[in-house]
Amino acid sequence: MKQFLKNVADVEKIMKLSWTANEIYNKSTSVDAATTKLMSEMQATENTLQQFLTRMLQQYPLYKDLLSPFLAGVSQVNLTLLAYGSG
Repeated sequence: MKQFLKNVADVEKIMKLSWTANEIYNKSTSVDAATTKLMSEMQATENTLQQFLTRMLQQYPLYKDLLSPFLAGVSQVNLTLLAYGSG
């Protein structure tokens, strides 16, 4: 989990992604290179988050009580990215 939090779910990375998505969503009327790049990065992050959730539940099925709060947080981040992504 340390590696995951350090690389994939880095708070600064997620906040920057969300902030940029919000700015583009509020200002942009057309799809440009920056928007395309952002959407691609968001999709990759969403996929990674979903794969992580699935892998944790498969590898540690007996620890659901311990993993549930953490996985709920990861799910919320993923849902936030999906919401911005679907604009």
